[in-house]
Amino acid sequence: MEKSKIIKDVILGVIIVGLIIALFNSYSKINELNNSVSNLQNNLDQNINTMRTDIADIYENVDQRLKKEASILSGYDITYGPLDTTNYTTPILVSVTPKNADNNTSVSVKIGETTVQLNRNGEVFSGYIDTNVFIADSTHPLITVKNSSSTQNEYLEDHDMKNLFTVFMPYLYSDLVIREESYSNNKIKISGELSVDSKPPSENCTTTYTQIWLVGESNGKEVFRNDITQKVENSNGKIISIEKTFNSAEYKNYTDMKYFIVAKDSLEFNHKCPINTLNHSSNGSTTTELEQVSDGWGCIYDKDGKLLYGKE
Repeated sequence: MEKSKIIKDVILGVIIVGLIIALFNSYSKINELNNSVSNLQNNLDQNINTMRTDIADIYENVDQRLKKEASILSGYDITYGPLDTTNYTTPILVSVTPKNADNNTSVSVKIGETTVQLNRNGEVFSGYIDTNVFIADSTHPLITVKNSSSTQNEYLEDHDMKNLFTVFMPYLYSDLVIREESYSNNKIKISGELSVDSKPPSENCTTTYTQIWLVGESNGKEVFRNDITQKVENSNGKIISIEKTFNSAEYKNYTDMKYFIVAKDSLEFNHKCPINTLNHSSNGSTTTELEQVSDGWGCIYDKDGKLLYGKE
């Protein structure tokens, strides 16, 4: 009996080990199968995305060809001149070549309410048109070609004159994170981290920011203005530490404390970009709301304080 029991235990052990090995092999095969399915799905997704991109490119090429065939022009070119900081305009050189021109052909360009007749030199018509760089609405140059028997119009849709100032002024990026608020000796100290950086919109942009301030406002009134030009220049776009101390009695009157970066550029325009709002109650508790400036410029003022772009 004892020997028979041992044999049964051995057989049972072998069976259990076999089952474990079989389960392990099955698990491995299931993982391999899952990996294969996942790879197939990834390959399928990549192929679908590639196909969509190819189809989009085909549509784009067809659309461009149709536009080119339907255009009244065989070619055109637009070049921006220097910015006139007194009139806020730039002379734009417009050159166009009509497809069909005779000896009596004349060509004009219209931007906004201004129309200029272009001068002819062989098959090319060109001329300068002064354009305001702070046009707020989408505006495309309108080309009018007059021949002996017809008049045709075409908008240059690839060139929008809206917010043309972005060609001449660098972006301004800023972010302020309030890290700590402390109270002692009837003084409230707020400390945080500030990052300020600017980048030109193109290699041809030579405008720079000459002075930068951190400004605090409460209820529309400026509370403080700190010159941080040197700190920003030394930081090279990296984070810098900021501290500001308030009299506690005075600070209780500052509900909805709003912080701004105010920068003066080398063209003598002033840029005001909101960073965040520090809301606090009379008991000293605070909440911070981040202000997003999606376009990188905020509000732009001339040297006399006239608002040229943005909403206050």
